[in-house]
Formats: sequence, structure tokens, C-alpha cells
Amino acid sequence: MKCIACAGMLSIVVAAAPRAGAQELGYRLIHEEPLGGADSAVSPDGKWLAFSSRRGGNVDLWMVEVETGKLKQLTDADSRDFEPTWHPDGTHLVFTSDREDNPNHGADIFTIDLKTLEVTQETSTVGMADYPSYSKDGTEIVFTSGIFGRGGIREVWVKNLEAGKLRQVTKGHTFVGSSSFSPDGKQIAYHAYYDGYGSAKSDVWTVDSAGGKGTNITNTNDIWDYKPVWSYDGEWITFASKRGTKNFNVFIVHPDGTGLRAITNQNGPDFRWPNFTRDRRLAWHAIYPQAGRVEMVSVKTDEITNLLSSSSFIENLIPSPDGTKFLFEDRFRINVIDTAKPDARPTRLGSGREPRWSGDGKSIVYVSLRDKKTYKVAATGGNPVEVSERPPVVEASAWSPDRKTSAKVADGALVLLAQDGSSRKLADNGEAKSSPIWSPDGQYIFYCQNQPAAVRYFMTTKPEWDQ
Repeated sequence: MKCIACAGMLSIVVAAAPRAGAQELGYRLIHEEPLGGADSAVSPDGKWLAFSSRRGGNVDLWMVEVETGKLKQLTDADSRDFEPTWHPDGTHLVFTSDREDNPNHGADIFTIDLKTLEVTQETSTVGMADYPSYSKDGTEIVFTSGIFGRGGIREVWVKNLEAGKLRQVTKGHTFVGSSSFSPDGKQIAYHAYYDGYGSAKSDVWTVDSAGGKGTNITNTNDIWDYKPVWSYDGEWITFASKRGTKNFNVFIVHPDGTGLRAITNQNGPDFRWPNFTRDRRLAWHAIYPQAGRVEMVSVKTDEITNLLSSSSFIENLIPSPDGTKFLFEDRFRINVIDTAKPDARPTRLGSGREPRWSGDGKSIVYVSLRDKKTYKVAATGGNPVEVSERPPVVEASAWSPDRKTSAKVADGALVLLAQDGSSRKLADNGEAKSSPIWSPDGQYIFYCQNQPAAVRYFMTTKPEWDQ
């Protein structure tokens, strides 16, 4: 995949009118990942930003030099490497990875030496261990995990790197989402969810690092306060929150819960994972949502009609044997739609992958995500039935029904090629397209159009932002 250079150093000022308690602060764009990424962490000296990226086709760790935009790939394993945070001396990262084939399809905690790129496994859990970070003296790692717990129950744990011993810090929350040491190592900040990880409701807590009862410092119960990180001087905790907006913004608060202030006030993208440099600059990443669409374009008029939209990728349009319907996948959800009806809405058939039409076009066969078995369901919907075999895939033809024109995707456009060698472009907007399918009457072409979830990485322009 093409390596993407730094997007340029831009000076950006919060544009929206600040809410009560918010300041207008300058911050700049450090780097952009148009194909998606996340999990950012700024180095203690503010010179490097570590992040996870799919730019190589897999989720690996990268870092970018803040002033120059120089990129360096850190991991290149057949695994997902994510959630990097820095050792206090800037020589190592601790991160989460599923590279050891965790028996419960979870992940463990690893460290990487940034000079040698040697990776060391730090935990071996039954379940999921994630959200790791170092103590400010580098002797311990705090993380959340379900080890020794039941099912998906997760709490805050600490590993002492010298002794190799683990200790459980919190008990009774069951749904803890992150963790960060105070500079003196005596406390840990974390966020804990109400009613499970899907509730979108959590508060920021602090707890004695030796273990004990936590203290709720945000006290909202019905707002998503997320991913707290302690400043190096111990005066502030920064976190992301959906207070006042539908998206995440960056906030700061004193460890005792006083002095709550908004640092950003954007509508639209999610500003997540804020964290500090030693001189109190703040860095975070912004996620611009991905979008998937099924579009229909008229061969005669070039008019484009949006048939449906999704917050996830839509892919693999597969025509029925008679060409009157097609299948598509939407985040492992299998759908069927009638190509003969421009105003048709999709019918959801089930959750799975590798959908295929039966020979007569009356049913769909797919592999279930739940148990990996093969099921068949009527194309009109209904209860799936387990079967033993899957029919072959019916490939979409590039040729129009009259065999006079073919369609292909090139440089973000649909290109029509006539038998005499002439060509013209349809839907030429530069966005990624796939799976062009002709309608049975040859009047329309259906296709997928997807916009990846771009991620941008920001940092405040001045070290001293507080008054």
C-alpha cells in the first residue's frame, strides 16, 4: 500500500463557540491516515506520535515525527497490534496484540524496544487484556483484563515488571475500560461503564494503585466519559467525553473532580484518546466516520440515485442467477435487494460471511459468524436451516445484457467500454467503488461506494494552555 506522507502542519483554532468552561485553544494537524487508524499516544518529549494503522493491509504500530512528518513502521506481524503508550524515557512502547493466538480470541499485553524493535510478551491471559500504560517510573504496567474473572468481566490489573507479579486493583465494576498511573504511582485513573460496554455510559474514577474502593470524579451516570490519562505533573486528568455534543471532545479535570473544562468543542468527528507531553501539551486523534453506500446510475442520463447508506462498508454485490436481485454484505450482515425496483429496500437475511445464491435463486447460503456452520435461508427472509454444502459463487458479468457495453471501475469512476473501443465515464467523483452490476434491462448500473474512516492526529500548539 502506498505510504502516505504527513498531511502538513496546519494551525487550527477551535471554530465553534465554546461551551461554559471551555477555552479557544490553538491546535494543529500532525498527521492523517485516510485509510483508517487509531489509538494514538504522544511521546513524553512531544517529538513523536505513536499510532496503529491499516496502511500495510494489517493493523500495525507506526510512529510519526511531529515536526517533519517522517513515518516509521514498528511492527509487521500477522496480527492486530494496537493501543500503544510510551515508556516514560521514550525508549519503549507497551501495546495490545492478538499475535499469540489467545485461546479465547482475545489479546495480551506486549512491549517493544524502539531501538531494536524487539517485542516482549508481558501477559498471558484467558480472555482479553488491553488498555495498557506504564507507571511514570516505568517499573509497572497497568491494564484492564478479564484474567481470573468470569466471562467478559474486566477490572484494572497491574504487573510489576521486575518481580513479574500481577495484582488486581479494582473489584466490583465488571466493565472497566482504561487505566493510567498518577506520576507518584500511588493512584490509577480509569473509566468504568454502566450496564456493559455497549451502554455508552461511563464515568472516570481514581483508585489507590495497591487496590481498594474507587472514587468517581465525574459523576454523570448517563454520559460517556472515556479514556482518562494523568498529566506528568499530577495536576490534571484528561479524558474524552460526549458532554454537550453527540461526538467526543477533549476535557480536563483535577484528580479531585474539580476544575472540569472543555479543551475542544467540535461537532462532527470524535476526538478520542487525549494524552499529555511532559510540558503539558495535549495530543489526540479525531475519527471521521466511514460511510458505505449502494448507488444506482442511469446509463442514459448519468443521474445517480442513492439506494441505501450505512455507517460501515458495503461490499460484494452478487447478482442472482436471473439478474433481478443481488446480495451484499454490510459489516457481516447479509442483505438482498431487488435490482428491478429502483425504490426497493433491502431485506436482511442474517449475520455471516461468504453469501452465495442457490442455483435456482430462491435461497441464500452463508457461513454463520456464531458457530462457523453453513446455513440456507429463503431470499425473501425467514428462519435459516443448517446445510452441509455451499454452491459456487455466481460472478457478476461486466457486460450489459445486450453484450454491447462493458463496465469497469477505474480511478474512482465507472467506465463504460463499447465494442468499437470508445469509452465514457459515469459517477466520476474519485471515491472508491466496486462490484458494478447491470440491471436486467440495461438501463442502470448498481455499485458499491465506500469512504474509509479517516483518522487525523492533533496536538495543541502551546505547552501552557491552562490559566
